[in-house]
Amino acid sequence: MEKNYKKKGILIKLCQSAYLAVHGIKRSKLRRKFQKNNAEPKDSRGLYYTRPTKTKTDTLVSVRRFIEELPARESHYSRSDNKLRKYLYSHLSVAKLHRHFFTKESR
Repeated sequence: MEKNYKKKGILIKLCQSAYLAVHGIKRSKLRRKFQKNNAEPKDSRGLYYTRPTKTKTDTLVSVRRFIEELPARESHYSRSDNKLRKYLYSHLSVAKLHRHFFTKESR
């Protein structure tokens, strides 16, 4: 089934069944979108407006300071290449670091 759609003033011929199969949408959704405003649906995957957009600067500074104060070791691979890079010990998990950070901050 071939359909004609207008996009930015240009007439486009499109095989509707192929378009639906490629994009994984149903015919009713496509019909609704084109009847509403005769335009292709906007892709809004990955957009979240309910989350805070930025972490406070003082929080970032305190987390960085906390990480820099942790005991660290050099890598046993190519120490000459990574003089500034330090590694945390393997017994420190993210959960342990999280708990330790908040107990230290609450004091």
